[in-house]
Amino acid sequence: MKKVIIPVVLVTLVAFVAYKFFYKKESSEQQKEIPLTVSTNDSLTGNVGGALQAYYNLKDAFVKSDTSLVNKEASVFIEKIAQVETGDIKADAAIVELAGQLKQNLANETNNLVTTKELEPKRKVFQVISDQLFDFLRTIGYQGSTVYQQFCPMAFENNGAAWLSNTTEISNPYFGSKMLHCGDVRDSIFTAKK
Repeated sequence: MKKVIIPVVLVTLVAFVAYKFFYKKESSEQQKEIPLTVSTNDSLTGNVGGALQAYYNLKDAFVKSDTSLVNKEASVFIEKIAQVETGDIKADAAIVELAGQLKQNLANETNNLVTTKELEPKRKVFQVISDQLFDFLRTIGYQGSTVYQQFCPMAFENNGAAWLSNTTEISNPYFGSKMLHCGDVRDSIFTAKK
């Protein structure tokens, strides 16, 4: 009888130790998978909202195909994006650094847009600005009004291009009145306030 009890106790003990070892290892791995959170204050959200409104005005200038209005609205966007303080983001240092880089890229590309003379090359720069702004909003966890990413598959010789809008209605900045409603909503950003 003792010969049977000792192996059963040993097997039970080994199973218990193995369970504890693997269970704790799995729990610590699950904790590592929790995504980083980003927290913003009302001032940052307000400044980003102001930059977004300036962007929407810039988009509308492209819809109208008005080069001088594009330059004017781009200058306003540069001012508004400069007011966004990425240091106000409460997040991992890498996220704050990425947000700062994206903000700087937005300013640089918008300056390029202003110095570009012709409307069609300006539209190509606007595409870059649109993509970077969408990435910026996602990076900072923007907590304002819903932002829709819209996409036209026919823009730039059927390579496609995206832009942002505060409405689901399509007003294509890449074709203006030629193909005003070409495109659809591809994505959106809406983060409810915590």
